[in-house]
Amino acid sequence: MTKKEFLNKKTVIYSAAVIMSLIWGLSFVALKVAFVELNPIQTITMRWTCAMLICAILVRMGVIKVKYRGKPLKLIIMAVLFQACFYSFLEAVGVSLTTITESAIIIAICPIVVVLLSIVFLKQKISLVGALCVFIAFGGVVVNTVFSQDFSLGGKWQGYLALIAAVLLGSAFTITSKAISTKGDFTPTEITVAMTFGGAIFFNAISLISGYGFTAYKVTFTNLYVFSAIIFLGAGCSVICYMILNYIIEKMPAHHASALQVNLVTITAVVAGVIIRGDDFGWYTVVGLIMMLGGIILLSRQEAKKKGIELKDALQLADDGKIPGEV
Repeated sequence: MTKKEFLNKKTVIYSAAVIMSLIWGLSFVALKVAFVELNPIQTITMRWTCAMLICAILVRMGVIKVKYRGKPLKLIIMAVLFQACFYSFLEAVGVSLTTITESAIIIAICPIVVVLLSIVFLKQKISLVGALCVFIAFGGVVVNTVFSQDFSLGGKWQGYLALIAAVLLGSAFTITSKAISTKGDFTPTEITVAMTFGGAIFFNAISLISGYGFTAYKVTFTNLYVFSAIIFLGAGCSVICYMILNYIIEKMPAHHASALQVNLVTITAVVAGVIIRGDDFGWYTVVGLIMMLGGIILLSRQEAKKKGIELKDALQLADDGKIPGEV
């Protein structure tokens, strides 16, 4: 079996997705640990700096190879801005102002937004069943958030807005990353390395402009808990997970990749939040998760079924000697 055949196997793709989701699910806990000593800007600065240093070492040693010359850099810059810069900042702000469970469940509506953006910008159609799935999944987010004992519009609305904005940007990245890998001929590794360098440069500049100086570096290297959290976020979440995500997006339809990732991340994060951080847990958490995951799974199955019908029709046309789309 060749390396290409191995990487295209479904078992490899889904195994990679599980690893990615477990790491990302625990990232909410790592962020909370870092926030004890660092603010969101400082935390993200150290996270992307750590990721950049790891990638730089791997590229220098020849472990990973990148080549950007002659490729459309506009697409890669969009990915850096969407995910490494704006999404990272909004997610960190949202997590700092809400609980781990709330953050994970709001972020979990990403697959729904991916579908909606595909309808608006890619002119894809959605069925009545698909629209119902979107409504059910969003209803799950509302149930878990509104009925939570800690819910307070006065105290958390900034966090909720930040997370919703992060969802929009994360969804835009999923669609953009698909275009980058197909149209831009960028490998998952090249996309990830560009994100680490872009994120590190962007947030170090923001940190200096904000007057934080190099305080974050001092705290990170003198506090074992913060250091461990930053290494986990930088190496695990920003390098390993994004390489896996970009690889999965390259191999699967964007909405399938997003749904697979978010389902597993949400479950991991909610369980970790309740067990490790003592987040609020009640009937609304269970009902909200069931509604949200049920809506996303049904939506994914509906989309997969539609794709299967389209493929069957195309094959039938081919058997009849016609070109798909030809009248």
